Amino acid sequence: MDKSKTGALIAELRKEKGFTQKQLAELLHVSDRTVSKWERGAGFPDVGLLEALADTLGLSVVELISGERSELPTEKNVRRAISSIGEHVKHRLWMRIGQVLGGIVIAIMFCYVMFAILDHSGAFREEIYLEIPAGVYIDGVRTEDTSVIIDGSVSRLKDKNFWGRFAVEAIEKTTRDYVKAAVYRNAYGDGLHGLEYYVTGELWIENSKAVPESSIYISEDMTAFAFQLADGRIIATSDALAALRQLGWNYPLDF
Repeated sequence: MDKSKTGALIAELRKEKGFTQKQLAELLHVSDRTVSKWERGAGFPDVGLLEALADTLGLSVVELISGERSELPTEKNVRRAISSIGEHVKHRLWMRIGQVLGGIVIAIMFCYVMFAILDHSGAFREEIYLEIPAGVYIDGVRTEDTSVIIDGSVSRLKDKNFWGRFAVEAIEKTTRDYVKAAVYRNAYGDGLHGLEYYVTGELWIENSKAVPESSIYISEDMTAFAFQLADGRIIATSDALAALRQLGWNYPLDF
């Protein structure tokens, strides 16, 4: 298919017929800009317009596609015309596929950006404040009472992660205002989740036996939990959970 030859032939015959570009466009129900594109070789008539255009110009479809006038269509011209139509249809199909894929990519990017904006704005988080009574356990025995203040936000998404204060009265360092904690759910693929403390944006690692280990049992509503300190003490909301934490029980818990 030679768009330049076809365009030149359209322009030649249009002038022979005494049509302006606008008049030819009106006969074919297209715009005069479309006719101009054809004649400049910047575009090719749609397959659905070939017959109407050929009839209007007094051509055969084969002559129109090949861009050459001939008395009778030769087999070579017919084959060339069939090949040209096939290439044109294929080109249009790939253009359409490209447009659809481009639209999908843009839609995905838009959704990703909107999700990021909503997530940053806190749309997927819920503020909570809890004061939970708990106990300090040594070798399975509750030696003293304590409490835990949970003040922050929980993700409404599937993981239900927490960020904020997880201040344990029995561990003075965790009660400091500048100390924040994160509870990561599904971090281990078993009954344990993750508990980490942060100071001014950095992971809190101190040389102290009163530092919680990174694993914790905790219910979805955060009212039942158990975790162990580096010195062996366990902070738990019940005797049963303290015993499980002491045994290192790694079976998934259903609170």
